[in-house]
Amino acid sequence: MEIINKDCVDQSWDESMLIKSYGECVKLGSEDVAKYISSSTNKGATKMLKTEQSPLTEFNVGDYVRSTYHDDGCDYEAKILSKDGSNDTCLVKYIGYDNEEIVNLKDLLPSWGKKARRLQFQQANARGRKDIDSTVSSSKKMLTDMLPPPPPLPPMLTQNIGDSEHLSAMLMSWYMSGYYTGIYEGIKLAKDKNK
Repeated sequence: MEIINKDCVDQSWDESMLIKSYGECVKLGSEDVAKYISSSTNKGATKMLKTEQSPLTEFNVGDYVRSTYHDDGCDYEAKILSKDGSNDTCLVKYIGYDNEEIVNLKDLLPSWGKKARRLQFQQANARGRKDIDSTVSSSKKMLTDMLPPPPPLPPMLTQNIGDSEHLSAMLMSWYMSGYYTGIYEGIKLAKDKNK
């Protein structure tokens, strides 16, 4: 038995606005957004972008920066604790994680701001509480506990882009798709390695 709403049958569904919005989103974001996102997460792209920028930013002790952590290759907010001008290196402390690392000054990126630092601090504390409270009972649970948290969202995805709500939604789904694809591949490789 099928109930059909007469109003629904009479309406013709027009997808032209959806198609037009999608086309505009793809057109607006395809090249510039991909370059921006890859440059903030990939060292190779960052080096390419640095050559395009005019003068290099001069960072000083106490400045907040973004630095790539050597263990996982992701960029994190950090604070410069000391600077060695002779080697062009500095000691940074990652916000919320209390890890310190010596990095090259040329590899530092400008901070994404106070909101990004606060978000990273909250994520680090939430992860720390989870690790303390949880106990590992099986190898499957152990594998999921070892998964890293997703890297912080680029600020352009957390800010309101105005009337480009569709662009923001598309970029967010693209970003999360890449994250979960990486998790899937990692789990698959770990299972194959254990066999």
